[in-house]
Amino acid sequence: MIEKVKILLIIPIQFDINIENDIKNYIVNYSNELFEIDYIFTENGPRSIETSYDEEIASYEVLKIIKNNLKKGYDSFIIDCFLGPGVEGARELTKIPVIHPGEVALYTAITLGNTFAFVDILPESIPISLRMIRKLGVLEHLSAIININTPVLDLYNNKDKIISLILEDIKKKISEKPFGSVVLGCTGLSSISNYLQNLLESQGYYLPVIDPILVSINYALFLKRTKLKYSGIEYPFVKKER
Repeated sequence: MIEKVKILLIIPIQFDINIENDIKNYIVNYSNELFEIDYIFTENGPRSIETSYDEEIASYEVLKIIKNNLKKGYDSFIIDCFLGPGVEGARELTKIPVIHPGEVALYTAITLGNTFAFVDILPESIPISLRMIRKLGVLEHLSAIININTPVLDLYNNKDKIISLILEDIKKKISEKPFGSVVLGCTGLSSISNYLQNLLESQGYYLPVIDPILVSINYALFLKRTKLKYSGIEYPFVKKER
């Protein structure tokens, strides 16, 4: 009998029906005999995460959700945001793996393609994304930034237009400075990853398109199968109740 990996997907913003529909249609439907995926929105988080200010507000809400779900049998928590708000504090709260989609996506990208193009949503989001890329030590692998200038909550209504924008910019940027993979820098873009990759391949561009949520879900399975957890030295366990 195959043992499922049980995952809680934490959406670090307030409830939004379009985001929930996307999660149901794409993420929850991805569940099969290997995965059991639940999801939860924050009660008092921001409406979206596009700046450092939004990220700080979301971090506290993420920590509250994790504290309230420590004894519900989850094998991993995944923070459904490329920036992973609250992830470092959360890893001190529990020995259950807390997965940062941006972290997993970026390391996957350089493993599969060495260099990458990064798809960001807004001009004001670029500095915070670059800080994270620099912190993770992969800035030297960044070849191009593709900015679609679309707020998070608008991503779910304009998918055809967004795919077209990304596709054309990838073709333009790769002719200027080649790269080996494409990283979707917002989990709100997750549901277009396979379609975009297929379009690229049909036009002769054999580039892996990294969906941060999909790689995080499979990373959760990897961690369970290998019985690996995040370092207790790097993330010392919080013993005192906060």
